[in-house]
Amino acid sequence: MIDRYKHNLKSFIYYNKDRKKLKIYLRRLWITRINAKIRDEGNIWSSYYSLFINKLRNKNIILNRKILEQIAISNNVCFRVLYNFI
Repeated sequence: MIDRYKHNLKSFIYYNKDRKKLKIYLRRLWITRINAKIRDEGNIWSSYYSLFINKLRNKNIILNRKILEQIAISNNVCFRVLYNFI
């Protein structure tokens, strides 16, 4: 009985830890893809992810990283319009 309880507790702990790691991994992946698309669109030395996000916030454009990554991958024209707007 005690072993079963310990096993369930351990599996729950690993489940939570791995779920948090997945969130971190996906966020890094989204940022990497957005940064690659930004560098494709503009000059390598003047186009960075941090500058792009800062300009979006200054223009009061509210898009999260997941949506920005999906736009960058699937809809090149929309991302180019967004990039040129800011």
